[in-house]
Amino acid sequence: MPSWQPNWSDVRWNWAVAEEAAAELSRVADLLEQLTAQRRRMAAHITATWHGGYRRRFDDELAETVRNAQTIAYEYRRMAAAIRAASQAARAEQLRREAERRRWWEEKRREEEEAARRRRHR
Repeated sequence: MPSWQPNWSDVRWNWAVAEEAAAELSRVADLLEQLTAQRRRMAAHITATWHGGYRRRFDDELAETVRNAQTIAYEYRRMAAAIRAASQAARAEQLRREAERRRWWEEKRREEEEAARRRRHR
């Protein structure tokens, strides 16, 4: 029997739930960007003839709202990417464990064959 042991446990990760979460974050980020663009178009149309202090205040608040929406969309995309990266890492680890298990079984088989060969030649 080989002098080492592979990790016999499978990686605990729910790939379907992780992908669902990442997809939802991406979907909401897309929606937020679409709504922000729509809001900007509507504001440009509404404020075309609007002047004065209230217009400047509106422009400033709209700019802040747009920046906040862009930040949120960016963070949602970043979180979706992090979830997908974690899924890839979990999948790679699972594949590594499976390869190690196959290597262990192969080493065990070779050792048993060698032991049987020695017994026959005694």
